Amino acid sequence: MSAGGARGELDELVSFMASSNSSLASEAMKIFTGLTGTESGLQTIANHRNTCLPVFVVALFKAILQDSSDLSSRTALAALVNISQEQTMAMKLCELRVVERCMEALHGAARGEEDADVRVGERGRLLAMALQNLTTIDEGCRNFSGELAELHIARLA
Repeated sequence: MSAGGARGELDELVSFMASSNSSLASEAMKIFTGLTGTESGLQTIANHRNTCLPVFVVALFKAILQDSSDLSSRTALAALVNISQEQTMAMKLCELRVVERCMEALHGAARGEEDADVRVGERGRLLAMALQNLTTIDEGCRNFSGELAELHIARLA
């Protein structure tokens, strides 16, 4: 497959992830997650990280907030864990404030908001794994440290 062909297919997949049709978005997320499980898939995503990761991040956190079955969000979080292992993509994820968004999801659950089992269930474990991967780079550590400081201040207030 040519590089242009891979980009076209990835662009189409990303557009499906952004679809308002939840079934279509969920299926696209499953395919995207499958790509993150192979070296060639990760390389394709890494090559187009500036266009596909912003849409993925939006779809990911939409799934976390809206998925009552938990399947779409777990699928998306598995992809996040895979993607965050690669340094250039981890840097892009930090630019997209993924560390902060993961912390907000965990903190919201701790306060009893949204889905309270996110903290202790499979999704919470996957969020923690993504945070572990993202904090292996300097930007992720800075973002994480800032979020921890805000969390402590919020608890004091």
